[in-house]
Amino acid sequence: MENKYKLFHVFAIGILIGMVSIAIMLSLNKPYTQNEVIFKPVHDTLCKESVLYYLNLFDVKQPNIVLKQALLETGNFTSRLCKENNNLFGLKRFSTGQYFKFSHWAESIVMYKWTIQYKYESGCYYEFLDTIGYAEDINYTAKLKAL
Repeated sequence: MENKYKLFHVFAIGILIGMVSIAIMLSLNKPYTQNEVIFKPVHDTLCKESVLYYLNLFDVKQPNIVLKQALLETGNFTSRLCKENNNLFGLKRFSTGQYFKFSHWAESIVMYKWTIQYKYESGCYYEFLDTIGYAEDINYTAKLKAL
């Protein structure tokens, strides 16, 4: 029963996102593809403060820990994946294993919320990351705690 609820939740979020995207497209009177994320950034500079701003804006749970993840994953926002793909978390497509490429780094925060955090309900976030096998590095959460 719990899997049906999660599937319904993911489906409902997808429909809501689609409806919002269509409303935004119509209001902008600009053609977009169905899969294109429509986003107008408020904070363009990639820094801790801006990432934390968007984590809170998008209501990401445990924003301070997720900020640490972004810092660790990108080497303090210096990695090639971060600079070229605007991907703060090393997020990959499940179907191909290729890294997502975003037009703005804040979009990767939204994708993180949609693909990772929908699984989180409550409790210790570090344990959650370990439980879902978020990282291949067995010392990942220890490294996060040390930041």
